[in-house]
Amino acid sequence: MIKSSSDPGNCLQGCSLLHLACYCGNPVMLELLLQFGADINRCDFHGRTPLQHCISKGNNQLAKFLLRRGASASVKDGGGLTALERAMEMGAITDDELFILLTKNE
Repeated sequence: MIKSSSDPGNCLQGCSLLHLACYCGNPVMLELLLQFGADINRCDFHGRTPLQHCISKGNNQLAKFLLRRGASASVKDGGGLTALERAMEMGAITDDELFILLTKNE
């Protein structure tokens, strides 16, 4: 039973393979799953999309890849934050291209 969304054991609850590829930072698996029709905006148990997993792991390269492939930056996670808001909450966004892609897709 899930008691808290902040419990590390619950961070992958309800994840798809695409979420796991983002969480692990595996670009080859990410591309393969997208080629086979994985839902780029599917939410996990906590309302997080694969893009939000990339943001939370600090994997800017995969986040930019997902945004270029059509990921929506406007989906709010279970905490009510978009990918841009979550990234800003974690600190300054130093990757200009990521910032532009996140704001363009808001």
